[in-house]
Amino acid sequence: KVMNSLAQRVTTARALAASGMPARGMAVSAKALKIRIKSVNSIQRITKTMKMVAASKLKGFQSKMEASRPLVGAINKVQNKFIEFNNAEDAAPAATEGTPAGELLVAMTSDRGLCGAVNSSIVKAVRNDVRENNKTNFGIVTVGDKGRSAIGRLFPDNMRLQVTEAGKKPPTFLQASLLAEQINGIEASSASMYYNVFKSAIAYEYEKAELPSRALFVDNGAKFAAEYELEYENDDVILADLYEFALSAKLFNGLLETATCEQSARMAAMDGASKNCGELIGKLTTQMNRARQAAITTELCEIVAGAEAIAQ
Repeated sequence: KVMNSLAQRVTTARALAASGMPARGMAVSAKALKIRIKSVNSIQRITKTMKMVAASKLKGFQSKMEASRPLVGAINKVQNKFIEFNNAEDAAPAATEGTPAGELLVAMTSDRGLCGAVNSSIVKAVRNDVRENNKTNFGIVTVGDKGRSAIGRLFPDNMRLQVTEAGKKPPTFLQASLLAEQINGIEASSASMYYNVFKSAIAYEYEKAELPSRALFVDNGAKFAAEYELEYENDDVILADLYEFALSAKLFNGLLETATCEQSARMAAMDGASKNCGELIGKLTTQMNRARQAAITTELCEIVAGAEAIAQ
Protein backbone atom coordinates (compact mmCIF):
# COMPACT_ATOMS: atom_id res chain seq x y z
CA LYS A 1 0.00 0.00 0.00
CA VAL A 2 2.82 2.37 0.81
CA MET A 3 4.49 1.68 -2.53
CA ASN A 4 1.19 2.12 -4.40
CA SER A 5 0.60 5.47 -2.66
CA LEU A 6 4.13 6.58 -3.55
CA ALA A 7 3.64 5.49 -7.14
CA GLN A 8 0.41 7.49 -7.36
CA ARG A 9 2.12 10.60 -6.01
CA VAL A 10 4.99 10.18 -8.46
CA THR A 11 2.55 9.79 -11.35
CA THR A 12 0.67 12.92 -10.27
CA ALA A 13 3.93 14.89 -9.97
CA ARG A 14 5.02 13.82 -13.44
CA ALA A 15 1.68 14.80 -14.93
CA LEU A 16 1.85 18.24 -13.32
CA ALA A 17 5.43 18.71 -14.47
CA ALA A 18 4.50 17.75 -18.04
CA SER A 19 1.61 20.22 -18.05
CA GLY A 20 3.76 23.04 -16.64
CA MET A 21 1.54 23.46 -13.57
CA PRO A 22 3.17 23.86 -10.13
CA ALA A 23 3.11 20.78 -7.93
CA ARG A 24 2.91 20.66 -4.13
CA GLY A 25 6.26 21.73 -2.64
CA MET A 26 7.50 22.87 -6.06
CA ALA A 27 7.10 26.54 -7.17
CA VAL A 28 7.11 25.99 -10.93
CA SER A 29 8.37 23.38 -13.36
CA ALA A 30 11.90 23.39 -14.75
CA LYS A 31 10.54 24.10 -18.24
CA ALA A 32 8.66 27.21 -17.10
CA LEU A 33 11.70 28.44 -15.18
CA LYS A 34 13.89 27.96 -18.24
CA ILE A 35 11.51 30.08 -20.33
CA ARG A 36 11.50 32.78 -17.66
CA ILE A 37 15.32 32.79 -17.44
CA LYS A 38 15.49 33.24 -21.20
CA SER A 39 13.10 36.18 -20.96
CA VAL A 40 15.12 37.87 -18.19
CA ASN A 41 18.30 37.30 -20.21
CA SER A 42 16.73 39.18 -23.12
CA ILE A 43 15.79 42.06 -20.82
CA GLN A 44 19.32 42.14 -19.43
CA ARG A 45 20.80 42.39 -22.93
CA ILE A 46 18.48 45.33 -23.67
CA THR A 47 19.37 47.17 -20.45
CA LYS A 48 23.09 46.65 -21.05
CA THR A 49 22.74 48.01 -24.58
CA MET A 50 20.81 51.03 -23.34
CA LYS A 51 23.51 51.66 -20.73
CA MET A 52 26.23 51.61 -23.40
CA VAL A 53 24.24 53.94 -25.67
CA ALA A 54 23.62 56.36 -22.78
CA ALA A 55 27.32 56.30 -21.84
CA SER A 56 28.37 57.14 -25.41
CA LYS A 57 25.84 59.99 -25.63
CA LEU A 58 26.86 61.28 -22.22
CA LYS A 59 30.39 62.09 -23.38
CA GLY A 60 29.14 64.22 -26.28
CA PHE A 61 26.54 66.07 -24.22
CA GLN A 62 28.96 66.64 -21.35
CA SER A 63 31.60 68.25 -23.56
CA LYS A 64 29.06 70.64 -25.10
CA MET A 65 27.54 71.42 -21.71
CA GLU A 66 30.93 72.23 -20.16
CA ALA A 67 31.74 74.49 -23.13
CA SER A 68 28.50 76.45 -22.59
CA ARG A 69 29.08 77.15 -18.88
CA PRO A 70 31.66 79.98 -19.35
CA LEU A 71 29.24 81.80 -21.66
CA VAL A 72 26.41 81.49 -19.13
CA GLY A 73 28.77 82.72 -16.41
CA ALA A 74 29.48 85.87 -18.42
CA ILE A 75 25.77 86.34 -19.15
CA ASN A 76 25.00 86.06 -15.43
CA LYS A 77 27.54 88.78 -14.66
CA VAL A 78 25.91 91.11 -17.19
CA GLN A 79 22.45 90.26 -15.86
CA ASN A 80 23.57 90.91 -12.27
CA LYS A 81 24.93 94.28 -13.39
CA PHE A 82 21.53 95.24 -14.78
CA ILE A 83 19.91 94.07 -11.54
CA GLU A 84 22.27 96.36 -9.61
CA PHE A 85 21.28 99.27 -11.85
CA ASN A 86 17.61 98.44 -11.36
CA ASN A 87 17.96 98.21 -7.56
CA ALA A 88 19.76 101.54 -7.28
CA GLU A 89 18.04 104.23 -5.21
CA ASP A 90 17.59 106.62 -8.11
CA ALA A 91 16.44 103.94 -10.54
CA ALA A 92 12.99 104.23 -12.04
CA PRO A 93 10.72 101.23 -11.40
CA ALA A 94 10.52 98.79 -14.27
CA ALA A 95 7.47 99.10 -16.44
CA THR A 96 4.75 96.65 -15.54
CA GLU A 97 2.19 97.66 -18.12
CA GLY A 98 1.21 94.85 -20.45
CA THR A 99 2.35 92.03 -18.17
CA PRO A 100 -0.86 90.47 -16.88
CA ALA A 101 0.58 86.95 -16.88
CA GLY A 102 2.72 87.59 -13.81
CA GLU A 103 5.65 85.23 -13.32
CA LEU A 104 6.60 82.71 -15.99
CA LEU A 105 7.93 79.30 -14.91
CA VAL A 106 10.00 77.37 -17.48
CA ALA A 107 10.40 73.65 -16.65
CA MET A 108 13.13 71.70 -18.45
CA THR A 109 12.37 67.97 -18.72
CA SER A 110 13.00 65.12 -21.17
CA ASP A 111 10.80 63.45 -23.77
CA ARG A 112 11.62 59.90 -22.66
CA GLY A 113 11.58 58.07 -19.37
CA LEU A 114 13.78 55.32 -17.88
CA CYS A 115 16.08 57.99 -16.46
CA GLY A 116 15.50 57.90 -12.74
CA ALA A 117 14.14 60.98 -10.97
CA VAL A 118 15.35 63.53 -13.52
CA ASN A 119 11.84 64.55 -14.57
CA SER A 120 10.00 63.98 -11.29
CA SER A 121 12.44 66.27 -9.44
CA ILE A 122 11.58 69.17 -11.76
CA VAL A 123 7.84 68.51 -11.48
CA LYS A 124 8.08 68.43 -7.67
CA ALA A 125 10.16 71.62 -7.65
CA VAL A 126 7.57 73.52 -9.69
CA ARG A 127 4.70 72.16 -7.60
CA ASN A 128 6.37 72.98 -4.28
CA ASP A 129 7.41 76.46 -5.41
CA VAL A 130 3.86 77.32 -6.47
CA ARG A 131 2.21 75.92 -3.34
CA GLU A 132 4.72 77.12 -0.75
CA ASN A 133 4.72 80.69 -2.12
CA ASN A 134 0.95 80.71 -2.78
CA LYS A 135 1.40 81.80 -6.37
CA THR A 136 -1.80 82.59 -8.22
CA ASN A 137 -0.76 84.81 -11.12
CA PHE A 138 1.71 82.73 -13.09
CA GLY A 139 2.18 80.89 -16.36
CA ILE A 140 4.08 77.70 -17.12
CA VAL A 141 6.22 76.69 -20.11
CA THR A 142 7.20 73.01 -20.30
CA VAL A 143 10.04 71.67 -22.43
CA GLY A 144 9.78 67.90 -22.83
CA ASP A 145 6.86 65.49 -23.00
CA LYS A 146 7.32 64.23 -19.42
CA GLY A 147 6.95 67.69 -17.98
CA ARG A 148 3.97 68.46 -20.22
CA SER A 149 2.00 65.46 -19.01
CA ALA A 150 2.87 65.74 -15.31
CA ILE A 151 2.70 69.52 -14.83
CA GLY A 152 -0.30 69.76 -17.16
CA ARG A 153 -2.28 67.59 -14.76
CA LEU A 154 -1.33 69.79 -11.80
CA PHE A 155 -1.87 73.23 -13.35
CA PRO A 156 -3.91 72.83 -16.56
CA ASP A 157 -5.17 76.43 -16.52
CA ASN A 158 -1.69 77.95 -16.23
CA MET A 159 -0.07 76.27 -19.24
CA ARG A 160 1.21 78.88 -21.72
CA LEU A 161 3.52 76.88 -23.98
CA GLN A 162 4.32 73.19 -24.42
CA VAL A 163 7.42 72.11 -26.34
CA THR A 164 7.81 68.40 -27.11
CA GLU A 165 10.20 66.26 -29.16
CA ALA A 166 12.99 68.70 -28.33
CA GLY A 167 15.25 65.89 -27.10
CA LYS A 168 15.21 63.76 -30.25
CA LYS A 169 18.41 65.44 -31.41
CA PRO A 170 21.24 67.09 -29.45
CA PRO A 171 20.32 70.65 -28.41
CA THR A 172 21.56 73.47 -30.62
CA PHE A 173 21.73 77.22 -30.16
CA LEU A 174 19.23 77.60 -33.01
CA GLN A 175 16.76 75.46 -31.10
CA ALA A 176 17.33 77.58 -27.98
CA SER A 177 16.87 80.78 -30.02
CA LEU A 178 13.52 79.58 -31.37
CA LEU A 179 12.44 78.68 -27.84
CA ALA A 180 13.57 82.11 -26.60
CA GLU A 181 11.56 83.78 -29.35
CA GLN A 182 8.43 81.93 -28.28
CA ILE A 183 9.01 82.69 -24.59
CA ASN A 184 9.66 86.34 -25.45
CA GLY A 185 6.20 86.49 -27.00
CA ILE A 186 4.56 85.54 -23.70
CA GLU A 187 3.76 88.55 -21.53
CA ALA A 188 5.27 88.19 -18.07
CA SER A 189 6.81 90.36 -15.39
CA SER A 190 9.60 87.86 -14.63
CA ALA A 191 10.71 84.40 -15.67
CA SER A 192 12.47 81.53 -13.92
CA MET A 193 13.93 78.29 -15.30
CA TYR A 194 13.81 74.98 -13.43
CA TYR A 195 16.44 72.48 -14.57
CA ASN A 196 18.93 69.87 -13.35
CA VAL A 197 22.62 70.77 -13.10
CA PHE A 198 25.10 68.02 -13.95
CA LYS A 199 27.61 67.26 -11.17
CA SER A 200 29.03 63.84 -12.08
CA ALA A 201 28.05 60.66 -13.85
CA ILE A 202 26.05 59.60 -10.79
CA ALA A 203 24.95 62.95 -9.33
CA TYR A 204 22.94 65.99 -10.38
CA GLU A 205 21.16 68.80 -8.55
CA TYR A 206 17.99 70.74 -9.21
CA GLU A 207 18.42 74.49 -9.68
CA LYS A 208 16.15 77.48 -10.22
CA ALA A 209 17.66 80.25 -12.33
CA GLU A 210 16.22 83.67 -13.04
CA LEU A 211 15.89 84.40 -16.73
CA PRO A 212 16.62 87.91 -18.05
CA SER A 213 13.69 90.20 -18.83
CA ARG A 214 13.43 92.74 -21.63
CA ALA A 215 12.27 95.49 -19.25
CA LEU A 216 15.34 94.95 -17.07
CA PHE A 217 17.71 95.44 -19.99
CA VAL A 218 15.90 98.28 -21.81
CA ASP A 219 14.88 100.37 -18.79
CA ASN A 220 18.42 100.43 -17.42
CA GLY A 221 20.10 101.02 -20.78
CA ALA A 222 21.21 104.56 -19.92
CA LYS A 223 23.23 103.42 -16.90
CA PHE A 224 24.66 100.50 -18.80
CA ALA A 225 25.71 102.80 -21.66
CA ALA A 226 27.26 105.22 -19.17
CA GLU A 227 29.46 102.52 -17.65
CA TYR A 228 30.22 100.59 -20.84
CA GLU A 229 30.98 102.26 -24.16
CA LEU A 230 28.53 101.42 -26.95
CA GLU A 231 29.60 102.17 -30.51
CA TYR A 232 26.10 102.40 -31.96
CA GLU A 233 23.68 105.28 -31.86
CA ASN A 234 20.51 103.27 -31.20
CA ASP A 235 21.20 101.86 -27.74
CA ASP A 236 17.72 100.37 -27.38
CA VAL A 237 18.27 98.07 -30.36
CA ILE A 238 21.61 96.91 -28.96
CA LEU A 239 20.15 96.24 -25.54
CA ALA A 240 17.17 94.39 -27.02
CA ASP A 241 19.56 92.20 -29.03
CA LEU A 242 21.68 91.66 -25.92
CA TYR A 243 18.59 90.57 -24.00
CA GLU A 244 17.58 88.07 -26.69
CA PHE A 245 21.10 86.67 -26.85
CA ALA A 246 21.28 86.36 -23.05
CA LEU A 247 17.92 84.59 -22.92
CA SER A 248 18.91 82.19 -25.71
CA ALA A 249 22.27 81.44 -24.05
CA LYS A 250 20.70 80.58 -20.70
CA LEU A 251 18.04 78.41 -22.34
CA PHE A 252 20.73 76.67 -24.40
CA ASN A 253 22.70 75.88 -21.25
CA GLY A 254 19.51 74.61 -19.59
CA LEU A 255 18.80 72.29 -22.52
CA LEU A 256 22.36 70.93 -22.45
CA GLU A 257 22.34 70.45 -18.68
CA THR A 258 19.00 68.63 -18.88
CA ALA A 259 20.16 66.37 -21.73
CA THR A 260 23.41 65.53 -19.90
CA CYS A 261 21.60 64.72 -16.66
CA GLU A 262 19.10 62.58 -18.59
CA GLN A 263 21.83 60.43 -20.11
CA SER A 264 23.77 60.07 -16.85
CA ALA A 265 20.61 59.10 -14.96
CA ARG A 266 19.60 56.63 -17.69
CA MET A 267 23.07 55.07 -17.60
CA ALA A 268 22.81 54.62 -13.82
CA ALA A 269 19.23 53.31 -14.06
CA MET A 270 20.11 50.77 -16.75
CA ASP A 271 23.17 49.66 -14.78
CA GLY A 272 20.94 49.00 -11.76
CA ALA A 273 18.41 47.19 -13.94
CA SER A 274 21.15 44.97 -15.40
CA LYS A 275 22.37 44.06 -11.91
CA ASN A 276 18.82 43.26 -10.81
CA CYS A 277 18.40 41.01 -13.85
CA GLY A 278 21.60 39.19 -12.95
CA GLU A 279 20.38 38.60 -9.40
CA LEU A 280 17.01 37.39 -10.66
CA ILE A 281 18.66 35.03 -13.14
CA GLY A 282 20.73 33.56 -10.29
CA LYS A 283 17.63 32.94 -8.17
CA LEU A 284 15.70 31.46 -11.07
CA THR A 285 18.62 29.21 -11.98
CA THR A 286 18.70 27.89 -8.42
CA GLN A 287 14.96 27.20 -8.54
CA MET A 288 15.33 25.48 -11.92
CA ASN A 289 18.12 23.25 -10.61
CA ARG A 290 15.98 22.30 -7.62
CA ALA A 291 13.04 21.52 -9.88
CA ARG A 292 15.31 19.43 -12.09
CA GLN A 293 16.65 17.53 -9.09
CA ALA A 294 13.07 16.96 -7.93
CA ALA A 295 12.21 15.51 -11.33
CA ILE A 296 15.22 13.18 -11.18
CA THR A 297 14.26 12.09 -7.68
CA THR A 298 10.73 11.43 -8.91
CA GLU A 299 12.00 9.19 -11.71
CA LEU A 300 14.23 7.27 -9.29
CA CYS A 301 11.25 6.75 -7.01
CA GLU A 302 9.30 5.41 -10.00
CA ILE A 303 12.04 2.96 -10.81
CA VAL A 304 12.20 1.74 -7.22
CA ALA A 305 8.43 1.46 -7.05
CA GLY A 306 8.32 -0.50 -10.30
CA ALA A 307 11.07 -2.86 -9.15
CA GLU A 308 9.25 -3.51 -5.89
CA ALA A 309 6.00 -4.18 -7.73
CA ILE A 310 7.70 -6.73 -10.03
CA ALA A 311 9.42 -8.38 -7.07
CA GLN A 312 6.08 -8.87 -5.35
